[in-house]
Amino acid sequence: MATADYLDLTGQAYITPQHPGAFAPEGLRITAVQQITLHEAHKTQVEQARRARELENALKRMIIEAVPSRYLSYLRDPTTGSYDGQSVRQIMAHLKGTVATLTDDELRDEHDRIATMNFDPDGMEVSEVMADIKFLAKLAEVIDNPFSDAQLMRLALKVFTNCGYFTQGLRSWKARPAEERTFDHMHQHFVQEHIMLHELHPQGIGAVVGHQANVLKECTDTMINQQQQYFDAKTQELEAKSQQLDAKSNQLTELMLALRQEVIANASSSSDNDDKPKRKKKGKGEQEKKQEYAQEGNENNPNKYYCWVHGCNNTHPSYACYKGLKDKEKYPNFRADATFDNRLGGKWKGSYGN
Repeated sequence: MATADYLDLTGQAYITPQHPGAFAPEGLRITAVQQITLHEAHKTQVEQARRARELENALKRMIIEAVPSRYLSYLRDPTTGSYDGQSVRQIMAHLKGTVATLTDDELRDEHDRIATMNFDPDGMEVSEVMADIKFLAKLAEVIDNPFSDAQLMRLALKVFTNCGYFTQGLRSWKARPAEERTFDHMHQHFVQEHIMLHELHPQGIGAVVGHQANVLKECTDTMINQQQQYFDAKTQELEAKSQQLDAKSNQLTELMLALRQEVIANASSSSDNDDKPKRKKKGKGEQEKKQEYAQEGNENNPNKYYCWVHGCNNTHPSYACYKGLKDKEKYPNFRADATFDNRLGGKWKGSYGN
């Protein structure tokens, strides 16, 4: 209480009682009755000082237990870890100047700190989590940005869900009737669940759950390795088949090239056989002469081959014409089977003229 408020309430200023020291009336000239009176007054002062000191210590313990230590760390002695050098008034002044003036962003940071809390079932109690959440609710009320009970319960559920130890407890909580799902009932519910976990796993909750997680991980790793081996074997099998198909494709390509060369060679041999000069017959007309010229190897036609693009020539037939076969845009009507006998619309003129 502020000094002025206390003065208005009691009519006198508050002075902290001090210990008067040891009772020493020997130097005084007093009667026995006065000595008894002084002794009683001394005892009263000692008692008042003791009560004031104990009250101060009790209030400090209440504050330290109620307020998270991070808000009081500035006042704690770094050597002893105690608050012996701080009075209740100093502690309250510090809290009013820091915690009570939190901003909305700082409140949200505090909320997030609790939400990401790593709950250790072997080293922590459920009540510690719930106490932190209740203190958060009080902070929110102080700065006029209160949390609803639903928000506080969602925060607690997030902590208990993230720790991974209350799977059954979470299911049974959600199965309870809506009217029973209050913050106080949640506190009691998870305290009981925590007790049950300790009874089921007296050697340590975290150790058992960690062992189960390791077993699950080993099983998962084994399945993944088996699947990887299966896929690797299938991949090798497909690669082998692909190599076999490539080899067969190469064989077919070589066979086609050999057949083509054989066809060309046979065509050239046939042209050489037909290149022998023929005896000229007498008495034929102009049309008959042109027909004679159309024959490969005719004595009046010294050229051995006919090409749809180049006409009569000594180098290649139509089916071996590079231009006709490759330049489809320029020679769209090219015929590889054109011969002297049947030009199929190919060029008539050659090196020998009309």
